Amino acid sequence: MNSEMRSRWMAAALLQIEKRMRKVNNYEKLQLLRTALKTELKIKQKKAA
Repeated sequence: MNSEMRSRWMAAALLQIEKRMRKVNNYEKLQLLRTALKTELKIKQKKAA
């Protein structure tokens, strides 16, 4: 199976389940959670080239 066909199958599957998916509440605050977890776990972010 080539990557184009794989992409088509994924798109078809996502369209089929889209109606059952729900938006994540407070998604705007996910960046705050990420920062807090990185601080707590002492994870340093790698800089992108």
